[in-house]
Amino acid sequence: MLDTIFSTQGMMVLLLGVYAGAMWLFLTSAPKVHTILVSDLEQARAFYEGQLQLPIADIPLQYYGYEPALSGAFAQYLPQEARTTSGYRPELWYQLHKNAQLHIVPGARRAENRDRTSASTAIASNRCC
Repeated sequence: MLDTIFSTQGMMVLLLGVYAGAMWLFLTSAPKVHTILVSDLEQARAFYEGQLQLPIADIPLQYYGYEPALSGAFAQYLPQEARTTSGYRPELWYQLHKNAQLHIVPGARRAENRDRTSASTAIASNRCC
């Protein structure tokens, strides 16, 4: 029995099990930040604080070194005015659970109200017999 555990194959299985356990502990205890991009920050504040009654986060998780994912690959989707690298950027932080926060940032564009009936009529009239 001990020969099996201390063999090369046994040690590899043991190390793999320890690694899986360490990863499980890390991933379940890691802080989570959910970022939402909004077009109007004041409307979002009224919704999250008024209707949903979410508590404001005392200390945003970004101060612990966890930056929101609005840089790098995601920066290309932001308007130019939302891509500030320095200075004050208005944002809201709400506490969801002990280790989970909601991060609200401005920068989304409002959707245009399009008339869908005229668009479908134009598509139908362009069809060939």
